[in-house]
Amino acid sequence: MAAGIHAQRWLMTAPKAPLVLEAFDAAPATGEVAVSVAGCGVCHTDLGYFYDGVRTNHPLPLALGHEVSGRVVAAGAGAQAWLGKAVIVPAVLPCGECDLCKRGLGTICRKQKMPGNDIQGGFASHIVVPARGLCEVDEKRLRAAGLELVEWWTDPAGDFALSLSRRRT
Repeated sequence: MAAGIHAQRWLMTAPKAPLVLEAFDAAPATGEVAVSVAGCGVCHTDLGYFYDGVRTNHPLPLALGHEVSGRVVAAGAGAQAWLGKAVIVPAVLPCGECDLCKRGLGTICRKQKMPGNDIQGGFASHIVVPARGLCEVDEKRLRAAGLELVEWWTDPAGDFALSLSRRRT
C-alpha cells in the first residue's frame, strides 16, 4: 500500500441531513491511485440519494459524487505510471477481470464500482480509485486549443486543485 495522504470528504449520513466532514487517510492499495479532486459535478443521481432517499449500494455514511476530475498524487504498486497525470475518473469503473469485461462488455460488468454509490465518492479533497479505466487529460491538446489547467495550492501540505481556463496570449 502506498503512503497515505491526509484528506477530507463530505459524508452523507442520512437523506436530507447536513453532510458531515470526515478526515481520512487516502492510501491507494495495489492497482489503485489517490486523486486530488479538482472538481466533482453534482448529478441527478446524487440528488436522488440525498433528497429522495434512493438507497446507495454502500451503506451510509458515504461521500457522494461520481463526476470527478483531478490529478493523481499517490499510486499503489502497479499504478505508478499515473503519478502526476491529470485525469477524469469514469462514473462507473468495470472490474476488468470478469468474462464480460474480457469480452469488451465492461459497461455491463456485474462487479463494476460507481464512486458515490459503491465506493466513497468525489465530494472530497481526494478519492482513491482503481487506476484501470482512468481517462488521462491530454494537456498538450488543451494548450493547442488555447486552454490550460491552472493549478493552485489549497493547503500547506501541498495538495493542489485544477481549473480549466483560457490561456492568455
